[in-house]
Amino acid sequence: MNIAGVKSNILISILLASAVLGLTSALYSYNQYAALLRSYGELRRSFSKLEEEYRVLYAMYDSLSDEHIGLKNEYRILEASYSALRISYQRLIGSYEDWRRYALSYLFLEDSISRVLNDSEISNLASLAQSMISHPDDYWCSVKELYDYVRKNVEYVYDPPVPYPPLASDLECGIYVKTTYRQIVLSPSEVLSCKQGDCEDQAILLYALIASYQRYIYGEERILWLIDITLKDGMEHVAVAFPVGEGRLTILDTASSYYTGYPSALGSENPYKELERYSNWFSRYGGIATIRVYDIQDGIPIKVVSGNIYDIAYFLTYRLRAQ
Repeated sequence: MNIAGVKSNILISILLASAVLGLTSALYSYNQYAALLRSYGELRRSFSKLEEEYRVLYAMYDSLSDEHIGLKNEYRILEASYSALRISYQRLIGSYEDWRRYALSYLFLEDSISRVLNDSEISNLASLAQSMISHPDDYWCSVKELYDYVRKNVEYVYDPPVPYPPLASDLECGIYVKTTYRQIVLSPSEVLSCKQGDCEDQAILLYALIASYQRYIYGEERILWLIDITLKDGMEHVAVAFPVGEGRLTILDTASSYYTGYPSALGSENPYKELERYSNWFSRYGGIATIRVYDIQDGIPIKVVSGNIYDIAYFLTYRLRAQ
């Protein structure tokens, strides 16, 4: 083979190789293009699907947004209603507690004082006290006449059972206990209206009459006490008492038909002797266990002393005199 033929064959081989290479490259490019075209198609389909989902979600968002706005408005309305209900509830609790304090003022002596021995109750008795006193300047005679009036005109009656008002918090939790007390503390005007009352009702009326007499008729306010007594059998009792001079005592008890000096004239006595005598008056109940002595200042009970009869006698004999 000559050189020209060899060159020609080489050239042809090169051309064939180039053609094969080009064809292979073209085929590879075509396959890549086809793959890209398929990917593009899949992406288009995914995009379309996502776009549809987006439209659905956006529509749901609009709906939820409207619902959210509606719920916010409802929440504001409910919040305003809740605030109004809370204010009403707090007002109700306050009103109930006010009523409860008022109810307790009919059940317990200390709680009752501001209601039954206020200035209004005492001043309203001035004309009645004036009408029953024969010698206004005679203190002892006048006090005895007031005692006799209560003793004769107020019938002793026992108190019926009265429901005890529970705490508001107990009502709220449903843990209250149904309890009754056999006590109703009446004001002087209430006692005079019904002409009935037990020991504390009669003692309060007598106390108020004497206080009214002192203030508006006699013109001199003297020490005057309510004495709250617990007998040895557990019973409670109330009477009126006052100190006299240096270390003497006078007791007035209409409910038990007792007064210092009974059955003679009203007077005063040595505290030890008088309190022993008064305790013996309740011998069928075992006598007196304790006494709580209250001074009433502007409708407020102030405990002066408490203890057994000897504690009270010691106070009257030594400590009160020292004051």
